[in-house]
Amino acid sequence: MAGTSPYASKFFQGATIVPRTAWFVQIQFDRDLGFSPSTPYVKTDQRATDQAKEAYADLTMEGNIEKEFLYATLLSTDLLPFGFLQYRSVVLPIKPSNDPSSDTFLMVDLEMARKEGYSHLAKWLEVCEKEWKERRKEKAGKMTIYERLDHVHGLTQQHYRSRFKVVYPTSATNLCSAVVPNERINIRLGAQSINLRRYVVESKLYYYETENEKEAHFLSAFLNAPFVDEKIKPMQSRGLWGPRDIHKKIWELPIPAFDQSKSSHIELSQLGIHCAKKVSEILPSLDTVQITPGRIGRLRSEVRDRLRTELQQIDVVVGKIMRKQESSALV
Repeated sequence: MAGTSPYASKFFQGATIVPRTAWFVQIQFDRDLGFSPSTPYVKTDQRATDQAKEAYADLTMEGNIEKEFLYATLLSTDLLPFGFLQYRSVVLPIKPSNDPSSDTFLMVDLEMARKEGYSHLAKWLEVCEKEWKERRKEKAGKMTIYERLDHVHGLTQQHYRSRFKVVYPTSATNLCSAVVPNERINIRLGAQSINLRRYVVESKLYYYETENEKEAHFLSAFLNAPFVDEKIKPMQSRGLWGPRDIHKKIWELPIPAFDQSKSSHIELSQLGIHCAKKVSEILPSLDTVQITPGRIGRLRSEVRDRLRTELQQIDVVVGKIMRKQESSALV
């Protein structure tokens, strides 16, 4: 039955940060002169250009931007079991909500950017709006660039103060997951560094926000368990290379809410923490150059191979928890 797990209603799909050539950027710097840490010069990330749809493949954005609007994100091809590759920098016209009772985001459109004195963001948005209208033509009248960016509130419903985000891909041959700490992210460029504001989840990933580190790693361990991956295989639609779509099918399984009074839950959480630490340590030894959809699958397999013993331990604990859940459902 759909929604068997209490987490079914608590995981959400990330934001549609498109067109990517308008928002995904790389900070430009001179090795001798450096860059302005308050208003760095940025340019469309070449990786976004290489993978852009035809209508936006020749769109290149560049200019200074206030550091307040530089965030970090990850694509599904950046995700590994218990870890992830380098963050990607994105320009996002959002800021923390003015509502003291809320810690979600507020969209900043061109008018607001001008009114609040964000001159660099205003110039950026002016170009974005113009390009959106010209390239979308009649479709632009149905949805503004801000509405596309915040489709079904995928951007503004995320919480900027949540300590941890548990993520997994919308589609993959094999399920994988990681815990992403929601903190200011330091990027070093030459002799300088800059802090990106926060991590924002992109639409190719589902996420759950929590303040509880133990719960976060409990879920990540569950979602990386081969036992669970095998369970969802019959539910996945099949693509050219086998099972693909995951979305919320995973939550049709009776995955229980984290309970720190249960020793098996704590054991699973500790295994998750151990695996996350181990992956962060082996990352430098992995060949992460020019990752492609095909290559990320092989890289994930390599990580799983290095975690073979830990995954066997995780499977034992997860199997025990799942069998207990299934038995309880029959009573």
